Amino acid sequence: MKKLNIFYTTCSDLTLAKKLTKKLLIDGFANCINMIKNVESFYIDKNKMNSTNEIVLIIKTTKSKINIEKYLDSNHPYDIPFIGKIHIESVNKKYMQWIDKNM
Repeated sequence: MKKLNIFYTTCSDLTLAKKLTKKLLIDGFANCINMIKNVESFYIDKNKMNSTNEIVLIIKTTKSKINIEKYLDSNHPYDIPFIGKIHIESVNKKYMQWIDKNM
C-alpha cells in the first residue's frame, strides 16, 4: 500500500484555486483536495503589514514532497507559493485502499 502525503498551499481566489485543483487531479498529482474558503491571511512584505483573503488547499496525494514542489512551482498562480507538508501518523485502511484504486 502506498503512503499518503498531505500538503498545504493557498490561492488568492476561488477561480484560481479551482483551476489549480482540477489541474492537480487531472494530471494525477492528487487524489483528493479540500478547499477552505475565506481564510484571512496576514503577512509582512517590504516592511509593510498586509492582509488578504485566500483559499486554502489541502492536497492528499501519494506523490513525494519533491514531486509536489516541482509541480506547484510550475503551475501555482503565486510567484512564491507556500508549500507545506503536513505530517500524519496514519490513515484508515479503507481510505488508503480507495487511494490505491484511484491514483
